[in-house]
Amino acid sequence: MCCKFISEKIKKLNCCDISCAKLAVILFTIVLLKGIKIIWDYDLTNWLSIWWWLVLAIIFTIKPIYKMFKK
Repeated sequence: MCCKFISEKIKKLNCCDISCAKLAVILFTIVLLKGIKIIWDYDLTNWLSIWWWLVLAIIFTIKPIYKMFKK
């Protein structure tokens, strides 16, 4: 039942929405890794605060979620 519900919702997404979702997952992973300080000292993203990564991840998440759950 749950799989049928999710597959119906995913059919509403186009290529751009799926790409935004993938990018959001990558950005949330960066936030997570920076949060637990695995790559805190050794990365190329020190110039960008963890909050900017979080904001970018949320921005890229909004469109696919909205498109999936609108009626």
